[in-house]
Amino acid sequence: MPVHESPDRLIRFMGKTGFVSRKLWQDFFFKGAKERWTRQAWKNLCLMHYCKPYRSNRMRDLYVLNRSNRLVQALVGNNAVTSPWESQLEHDELLYRGILAAEKLGYFYEWKSEGQLKSVDGDKVVFQIKAGDKKAKYPDAILYLNKTNESKLVAIECEKTQKEYKRYVAIMDAYSRIRAISAVFFITDSPAIQNAIKNAMNATHYPEATKPVLFISEADWLKGAKKQLEAVVPLSCRSGSISSFQKG
Repeated sequence: MPVHESPDRLIRFMGKTGFVSRKLWQDFFFKGAKERWTRQAWKNLCLMHYCKPYRSNRMRDLYVLNRSNRLVQALVGNNAVTSPWESQLEHDELLYRGILAAEKLGYFYEWKSEGQLKSVDGDKVVFQIKAGDKKAKYPDAILYLNKTNESKLVAIECEKTQKEYKRYVAIMDAYSRIRAISAVFFITDSPAIQNAIKNAMNATHYPEATKPVLFISEADWLKGAKKQLEAVVPLSCRSGSISSFQKG
């Protein structure tokens, strides 16, 4: 019976995201094999007690971490984020597929998910966005572009559904004040969402000249957003660096 070759990278990834789908695992974490062996390797993640099925029976091809497993404890400890609600899965799958695709291009050395930003005390303060009268939000993800300059960070926002205009105003006003953020990427296929964000930028006098906002289609994001990353990543950072969860 085949055993998953090296679960370390997958476990670290799931510690950031809270889940993995079979399709995402097969595309980014499993070396190609016949369908029968692929099915068995997927099952082995549970048989070896690294993972367990997602809480909803309707989502059969979805795993979450088994936090009681020794290897999981050794790699992520108690820092693993909780799994997203079912309604959030499509959004998160798109977000993380793009990050994994971009990672292959070597434009950043580390990234953190929204769940991680919420759980780390220092990041919780730095990246918290007070969006009007709504509860505080955080970027969907942060990309760390330069090891020697912590201010070279890109905030990622995946926008599949449109928010109220006043919420975009509050969000863009907040981003204009977060000094650690060097650029903001909005992933969206909606012209209406783009226009709402652009209007919010005008309303808040957002400093686009020094902190660019780039709009990325879902199709371009899934390919790694190479053009957009090249616009903000220093040449010295384009060395095919490996992020922390890939090591080991």
